[in-house]
Amino acid sequence: MKRAGIILLVLLVAGACAGPPVSLTIFEAAKKGDIAALKAILETNPGSAGARGESGRSPLQEALLAGQGEAVRFLVEAGADVNGRDDEGLDPLGYAALMGDAVAAELLIGRGANPGAQDGVGGTPLHLAAMRGHANVVRLLCDRGSPLDLRTRDGRTPLALAVENGKPDCAEILLSRGADADSRDEMGRTLLHRAVLAADPEIVRLLLLGKADPRARSMYGNTALDLAVQEGLTEIAGLLAGSGKVPAAKSPSISGPYLGQPPPGLSPRMFAPGIVSTERDELNAVFTPDGKEFYFTIRGASGRWTIMVMTLKEGGWSRPRTAAFSGRWSDVDLFITADGRRLYFCSNRPSSDQSDSPRDFDIWMSERTARGWSAPVNLGAPVNSKADEFYPSLTRDGTIYFQSRRPGGPGLADIWRARPVAGGYADAECLPPPINSAGFEGDTLVAPDGSWLIVSTSRGPEAGQADLFLSFPGPKETWAPLVKLGFDVSSPKSGENCQMLSPDGRYLFFTRGGDIYWVDASVIEKTKPANTSSQPASRRQN
Repeated sequence: MKRAGIILLVLLVAGACAGPPVSLTIFEAAKKGDIAALKAILETNPGSAGARGESGRSPLQEALLAGQGEAVRFLVEAGADVNGRDDEGLDPLGYAALMGDAVAAELLIGRGANPGAQDGVGGTPLHLAAMRGHANVVRLLCDRGSPLDLRTRDGRTPLALAVENGKPDCAEILLSRGADADSRDEMGRTLLHRAVLAADPEIVRLLLLGKADPRARSMYGNTALDLAVQEGLTEIAGLLAGSGKVPAAKSPSISGPYLGQPPPGLSPRMFAPGIVSTERDELNAVFTPDGKEFYFTIRGASGRWTIMVMTLKEGGWSRPRTAAFSGRWSDVDLFITADGRRLYFCSNRPSSDQSDSPRDFDIWMSERTARGWSAPVNLGAPVNSKADEFYPSLTRDGTIYFQSRRPGGPGLADIWRARPVAGGYADAECLPPPINSAGFEGDTLVAPDGSWLIVSTSRGPEAGQADLFLSFPGPKETWAPLVKLGFDVSSPKSGENCQMLSPDGRYLFFTRGGDIYWVDASVIEKTKPANTSSQPASRRQN
């Protein structure tokens, strides 16, 4: 569902940079709302109304994105396909819902557009309208029979998206039409749980009026009231308690290595359920080498990532709190060097204190001082670029591996590497196949000595969500074919990413379905093909 904002941003930037064309294509005419040009083009080539341009968009979809109502009507009346889909499976009615154009939506439905059609991620126009807060379109789609409780692939109903994105007007309409106020997601969270996590008392009130059950427990055993108390949301807790009397928060006492959790075997186990893995979306799992600090990331209702920390003292482990260097911007993907002296993470914070505008995601670094971590410093070029960089992973010799969406690679996002040189890094190099492909490569973890690499990606004829694949360096900068990690590490139902080795090398952590899991790291050695030699990359380059 995130693609909506990306589509709009790309189009706005393209529109701002483009100069006036010498002669308009049908796509340009649609964007400009130039009816005369559209008429002339269609008279010359009547079939061009069905042409497909950038990302598979039709002229009708371009007109909808540009808000050109007259062009939309002209193209529909000229016979444009009202159910044609772009490369992501989104039809014209989905574009109208995205833009909040109720007039266009009604026109499209009147010409045969399907109000219940699902796009590539399982969303309907009603999902898009509810997510964006377009109450007029939500009302129209409900009236025209759009399914109220249809779920996206990740289990979200239109009402769930209205709740998560803080759209009370849309939530109220959906509840009044009979949408399920107690629908649950894969983590057993009800809409009340989600409203609490979004810290939205207005939507909590609406759900309670809609007969949502405040006693329902998630798979972690918490009611919405339990969550509100834990988060210190006294107003919401009062609403959920009914009497207005808020019970005291319970703070579990935990001590011992790895937050006192029983070690996993060769079957993955959720890490610290109810403490770290909770009703929130969590990812990343990084311990300092001395085992006294634990960092992880939570994703807020707004989509912003925040890095959290827990510390081990004489009385045990502290409750999670926002790390000193995080909280204002979107911060994610930690890595701490083997000596514990440097911490790397990704952030969209501006490069200057004089700016308040977020930018693309770059890799930042802090150094350990007597007072804690130093002020983060942007690594700059050649590691960072004008595109997004994510998930740094370093070998002991300082070579940094990371994901980048910069041009120059074979796919949508690729794995790059930069070797340390005096004063910085050598030019970044894109890893060759089979590590990178024409598709999407995500998070990558490299062994401390460079003897193996685990990448989160989707491969093979039955490829779905991303799994964890293992590879080994070969001679002359080659890499062995990818092998999917076994022992149920890669699940057919949920994608895996954010893989991280514990400082002692005994456990492999990873993220699955919004929670953190861990497994005995021997799964790496046991997955390795019998004829593969695990040697440091530095010894296998010739």
